[in-house]
Amino acid sequence: MNWKCVMASVALVGTICSGYAASITLDGQGSVELPSYVSVVNHDDLMEGFIKKEDTVSIVPSNDWHIDETEAKVLDTIVKNVMQRGQRYQLQGRDERGLHTAELIHLHMTGAEAAEVWKIKYKGTTITPQSVGDILYNKTVKEVQNVGLYNVDLMRGKRLEKNGAALAPFVISTKPEFSSTEILRAVLPLVNVRFLDGEMMKPVRLQGDKGLYTHGRVQLDVDGFVLPAYISFVGRYGQDGVSITWITTADTSRAYWNPVIKSLLGVKGE
Repeated sequence: MNWKCVMASVALVGTICSGYAASITLDGQGSVELPSYVSVVNHDDLMEGFIKKEDTVSIVPSNDWHIDETEAKVLDTIVKNVMQRGQRYQLQGRDERGLHTAELIHLHMTGAEAAEVWKIKYKGTTITPQSVGDILYNKTVKEVQNVGLYNVDLMRGKRLEKNGAALAPFVISTKPEFSSTEILRAVLPLVNVRFLDGEMMKPVRLQGDKGLYTHGRVQLDVDGFVLPAYISFVGRYGQDGVSITWITTADTSRAYWNPVIKSLLGVKGE
C-alpha cells in the first residue's frame, strides 16, 4: 500500500468534508480567510499574563530618547496596549509528505499611537495619524538602505552570514551587566546566523498599503550544531497605522507554506 497516497487522500477528504475555509482576525486588518486546506489548531493573545506593571522608566537601562517620567508612562501604556492586542496562531495542513505546522505572530500600532510615539522620540515635531504609514515607510527604507539590507536578493545559492560577536553591542546596550561576562567572550563568537534562499526588505504592495517583505531560510549555527527554520516577515505601512506579521515554520515545510504565506499576507506585485 502506498502510504503517501493514503495520506494525501485523507487530507483531501477532510478538506472536502469540512466544506468551509477557516479565517483568522488580525488586529488592524480584520478577518483574513485561510486556504481551505489550512486549519487553526491554537490561538491566544500574544502576551496575556506576561506584561508587567512596572513603569517604562524603571526598566529601560539607557534613556536614549531623553524621556521624562510622564512620557515614559505614555510609552508604557502604548506598548502594553499593542502587545495585549497582539495575536499568535498555530496553523497546520497536510499533503503527501505529512503534517506541516506554522506559527503566526501579529502586532499592530494604530496611527494615533505611532504619532504619539513620534512626538515623544522626536521632540518638537509632530505627524498626523494618517501620514504615519508613508513617513515610517520612507524612514525605514532609508535606514535599511544605509546598512545594505534593502531589496536584497539571496536566491540561487547566495547567503548573508553574521557572527554572534556582532551582537555584543546590542547585548550590552540592553543588559549592561553582561559586558564583562563569559557569554560575550566565549559563547557569542561560536554563534553564526545565516540567511539564504530568500529576499530581504523587498518592497511590495499589500492590498493598497506599502510593505517590506522578508522571507527565506534561517540557520542558527552554534559551534557546528545547526538549527534550521523558514521565516516570512512583513511590515505593513498604511493610513490606519503600522503592523508586523511574522510566520515561522520548519525548513523542510517551506515549499508547502510559501504560497499560503503570500496569500495570507496579501503580498502582491513581486
